[in-house]
Amino acid sequence: MAEVVLDPLDPGDILNAASINTRMDGLRLAVNDVEADAVAPGAFNSAHLPSLVRDSKQLIVGSAAATHTYTDAASTYPGTWTDIAQGGTPLLLSLASTFAFSADVGGCLVLADIYVKSIRGATATNNHATWRAFVRVEAKGGAGWIPIQRSQRWIRSGYATGSAVPDQLIHIPIRTLVTTADMASNAIAQVKVTISVEKTGGPAGNVEVTLRECSLSAIVLHGPLE
Repeated sequence: MAEVVLDPLDPGDILNAASINTRMDGLRLAVNDVEADAVAPGAFNSAHLPSLVRDSKQLIVGSAAATHTYTDAASTYPGTWTDIAQGGTPLLLSLASTFAFSADVGGCLVLADIYVKSIRGATATNNHATWRAFVRVEAKGGAGWIPIQRSQRWIRSGYATGSAVPDQLIHIPIRTLVTTADMASNAIAQVKVTISVEKTGGPAGNVEVTLRECSLSAIVLHGPLE
């Protein structure tokens, strides 16, 4: 293999495509001059750096044709938190194992996408502008679920009583990194998304929050993360 020589730029040198190409030509020629028996067979097919991903899972529940509805008759925030689920399948992921946060596990990146079809009463005009829906990520590493408060998002109906509420497609994205600072158990094994419906004021009867497709991804990352 030829000697690799890269001539550094000096103050005042012109920096353009020609000057860069001139310096890289020497490097290119030296690398291309490697003899066939100088590299072990299969060397370029091996992973020389550890993957940043220790584990990854993803799940989608619901669809445009398979909606799921959450109701409430008279609750103020924070109300009752319920697992988002469709057809008995919760929006919940179990990782390959319980990952303890350490020098090898820096955190779990959680990505959720919730699509809301509508927020309204039992009929299209039975609604109130302040009715709201809240969603958040929760994580589990020990005995109980821990709400990740910074992941919480909310939307409200925005339609006054008597107004016809059309089907809407509102996208609620959640992106959060769960770390040891969030988990008293210093570990993570599962993540899920929950929903809480708030009904204050407005006509009698339930408020109905109808969701379409909802997705959840969890990516356990090699640590430490700084």
